[in-house]
Amino acid sequence: MAGWSFSSMRLDGKAVLLCGAGGLGGPIARGLAEAGADLAIADVNLESARSVAASLRDGGHRAIEMAMDISKPEECRRAVREALSLGPLWGALNCVGINIREPATEVTEEHWERVVDVNLKGAFFFAQAAVRVLIEQGRGGRIVTISSQLGLAGFEDRSVYAATKGGIVAMSKTLAMEWAPHRITVNTVAPTFIITPLNAAALQKPGVISRIEGRIPMGRLGQPEDIVGAMVYLLSESAGFVTGHTLPVDGGWVAS
Repeated sequence: MAGWSFSSMRLDGKAVLLCGAGGLGGPIARGLAEAGADLAIADVNLESARSVAASLRDGGHRAIEMAMDISKPEECRRAVREALSLGPLWGALNCVGINIREPATEVTEEHWERVVDVNLKGAFFFAQAAVRVLIEQGRGGRIVTISSQLGLAGFEDRSVYAATKGGIVAMSKTLAMEWAPHRITVNTVAPTFIITPLNAAALQKPGVISRIEGRIPMGRLGQPEDIVGAMVYLLSESAGFVTGHTLPVDGGWVAS
């Protein structure tokens, strides 16, 4: 086995399909590009994907954009095919997620289906579309999904969201076992409350920020940039023996 070097943390020339340009997606895309990755940016909002990809190209990086609704398996398959224009696919990274905050007694079937379609069904079929290509290529690869600390710990008014994120954690363990013989790793990153548009409305409520910060041992909310290093690592050669793992990036929330 070759010795470790810092170069194994680089992603030079590796094509990565990143689903989700808003919220965490933009900072993660910039971090992956700085590590050398070539990015295919997919989002249901094409303008959002185009903006992120254009900013990467302006910085001298290779990037393309495409529209993709992760809740539609055929669109996931199309996005994977389009990403191959960058070269052999190395990684697929899912940063998409939605949340409808409401007491469990108020959850409707419509809300349940919407959140599950995007967060859990979408995560599965996105991974499936990517892994079919990775297996065919025979080069190994990486699949990483954003889960959440709420897939590991409870919090009120988020029952459906927590169910989907816990489902991602469990699902990824099984996918890791199935795809390990192909040298394809499957991992998740579980952030705490991150300051993004997804959380903006909830964080504006009186007392919410101080309450959350009181639960986080490191005493602050997360920033999108806090997630970047975990993503680069899990997509890199350095993480080639790490699979079926959920990495909390939560300031110690689930440890307390």
